[in-house]
Amino acid sequence: MNAKTFKCPGVVALYCRVSTQEQARESHSLENQEAVLRKYCELRFAGRELVVYSEQASARRTARKAYQVMMREARWGRVAIVVATDISRLWRNLMDAIGEMRKMQEWGGDVVLFNQGVDTTTAAGKLQYAMIAAFAEYESNSISERTKRTHRLHKSQGLRGPGLRPYGWRILNSGLLERVEEEQMAADLVVGWRSDGGTWASCASALNDRDLKTVLGRVWIGGGVRLVLAAVLRRRRYEAELQTVHT
Repeated sequence: MNAKTFKCPGVVALYCRVSTQEQARESHSLENQEAVLRKYCELRFAGRELVVYSEQASARRTARKAYQVMMREARWGRVAIVVATDISRLWRNLMDAIGEMRKMQEWGGDVVLFNQGVDTTTAAGKLQYAMIAAFAEYESNSISERTKRTHRLHKSQGLRGPGLRPYGWRILNSGLLERVEEEQMAADLVVGWRSDGGTWASCASALNDRDLKTVLGRVWIGGGVRLVLAAVLRRRRYEAELQTVHT
């Protein structure tokens, strides 16, 4: 981390970041980023104190040392403007960008993204930011709605969505589920053992003694047997209801 000492409040922060040593040898090196930003800021913000924050870290998380120091100074009002070459230097995705830029505005600060032409120090830049934020929220809501519709459609057609297959069934190429008789039999055994007063732990031991594995090929434990059996019985009830609807 490299953070130069403040001489006055309300300085302009130049944020430079690379994620790997290989990247540091390319055009995105810390030195190249600082040179570009310094040249821009000396013209755009002539006479303002410039402070450089640089680090080698992934943008996957905002918990980066130099970044956190810079944002803390912004919250205290000692950084008025954060400038970066592009959005990927500061944030990995648009939603992070929206949230962090909103913080800056709440603190009375601004953000400039050189390559994207975003500059919230201007009225046009503030409008552009508002439009980006609105679009990001709209896109997020649209994705959520599409996902819910897809899940409802799959459920109505008896299809299985992406993810780990349910114990007792295999997923066909068509997306439909087909029963796995050996696993169905294991579920029936557990139902019987429980009816006879067996504990979940004893059921797990009995399954392991028969060399019957979980979906992931692991040995059984009591809590796992309880959860899996509940899921199997729910799926069976759903199949029965679906069959009633279709007959």
